Amino acid sequence: MEISGPPWNRLPTHIALNDVEEAIRKSGYPLQTHISAQLSQSFDYCVEEWAFVDSDSGQQRAIDLYCLKELYDPKSLGDPQVRPQLDVLIECKKSELPYIFFRSKVGGLQGGYPLISGLRSDEITFKLKGDLSTYSMSILSGLGMIEHPFVAAAPVRCRTLSKLIANGKKLSLSGDEPFMSAVLPMTKAMNYLAEISKPSQMAMHFDLHLIFGIVVLDAPMLVVDTSSPDAPLEFAPWVRLYRNTAKIGDRATSISKTLAIDFVHRDYVQDFLALHITPFTEDFSNRALKRNVALSKCKASVSGVKEFPWMDVVNYY
Repeated sequence: MEISGPPWNRLPTHIALNDVEEAIRKSGYPLQTHISAQLSQSFDYCVEEWAFVDSDSGQQRAIDLYCLKELYDPKSLGDPQVRPQLDVLIECKKSELPYIFFRSKVGGLQGGYPLISGLRSDEITFKLKGDLSTYSMSILSGLGMIEHPFVAAAPVRCRTLSKLIANGKKLSLSGDEPFMSAVLPMTKAMNYLAEISKPSQMAMHFDLHLIFGIVVLDAPMLVVDTSSPDAPLEFAPWVRLYRNTAKIGDRATSISKTLAIDFVHRDYVQDFLALHITPFTEDFSNRALKRNVALSKCKASVSGVKEFPWMDVVNYY
């Protein structure tokens, strides 16, 4: 392949153009551009190389892609006090060698997924009418979304992943590589987005951010079932990874929080959005808009008895 141009626009003689093309093919950059072109048709806004501030170094870094979609129609709804929107952060990785995911039960931790920001509080407080008692729960629980199949029943859930690497002719596993190149920057970017999305103290209207972190892999994805040493390896197009991240809060129990990242194969991205993300966000938006006044205050009054069905609270306000 020849590239025309001025005489000074040439490669050094010891570098072949085919080698440059191969290096580009193996990198994640064409994948990033491809995914961006795909998602720009489904989102209101997409930007590549979205900048965030690293919480450890204080320096500016970038995540491959940020996409935003408004989850309400201002023409039909006017200007509600709470305006839900979908925020998706995407990191793209390409590898000929597989990523290995170790299946886990991960029971009872879906409360941190997806990440929600933009309201006065991370919780909504309910007061029983005729009673001084109050009860606080996460926004997701308060909207009755904690048991939604997309949240509670991802097909493969894990806490640990690794990547196959080649050392000469030998193959070995590395947990550091995927953590440093994908998991750590994604959790930092998600926390940064959540932090800058917090409202001012004087806010009267609120942008309710529903934040997802997705790592798109152009690589084989293999799942290991550690509960059975004889279980065969499985290929999977979608795996959800749960991670604890450090948190400093005003409660003695607020020492960590759980974030989740979806690892999705490049060939499954469109289906993942259409079959899973879209139905969930539409349901979430409908429930939030119906209760936007209560969400704007992060407070609600409910009628009930002492044995109030808190898991069904969304049906009582």
